[in-house]
Amino acid sequence: MNQRIAVVTNVLDYAGPPVVAALTAQGVVTICHSDDFRHAGARTAYMDSYPDCIASPAHTPEGLVAEAVARFGRVDVAISNDIGDLREGEFTERTADDFRDLLEAFAIHPARLAMAAAPPMREQGGGVILFVTSGAPLATSSGMSIYGASRAAANALVRSLARELGPDGISVNAVAPFFLDSNYLPNGMDDPMVAERVRSSVPLQRLGRPEEIGALISLLVSGQVNFVSGQVIAFSGGGV
Repeated sequence: MNQRIAVVTNVLDYAGPPVVAALTAQGVVTICHSDDFRHAGARTAYMDSYPDCIASPAHTPEGLVAEAVARFGRVDVAISNDIGDLREGEFTERTADDFRDLLEAFAIHPARLAMAAAPPMREQGGGVILFVTSGAPLATSSGMSIYGASRAAANALVRSLARELGPDGISVNAVAPFFLDSNYLPNGMDDPMVAERVRSSVPLQRLGRPEEIGALISLLVSGQVNFVSGQVIAFSGGGV
């Protein structure tokens, strides 16, 4: 069997670090994106720390997939781990440009990765596409309206893509974290009182651990459960 090839976006943020750790533990060759990797020094430093990964200079989803295909002739796993400014605040204080920016980051960016990855996956007979989105649109949160709507667009895309790409052997899912312990949390989490209030809102009374989301995504992209497709899986400790 060919060695499996994965591409992952924004590996330094959000679910990126545990996802990369889980993939490399499976022996998957992982081609990694970060905006920081436009600088050669940052790529070298990353690969020194993660010698089983390839830090790519590509700064677009299309470029990342193209590098995988150019190097290895295939891409088996495509993970869009999307981050951006949450633009928290009252809906009436936000602008149409705010909404467009969030749609670009949280809906169009993962769609572009899927558009790039689907043709080589179709040609090779299958693959796995996974979006790391958010549990925000699965609940209601004051001040998060346009963020939740933007993430909801990606969640909806998963269901449609699973039906459209399924006949080509491509499974498509989303994992939707709600308070993952990462560098991407709501404002104020450095305040112990705010952090405690957030934790107490989760039925398990804690944040999701990085290794837990890594294990979940590792299973979903392992090739062992490809019949699971079209799902938005809440990673929320029972919160949504």
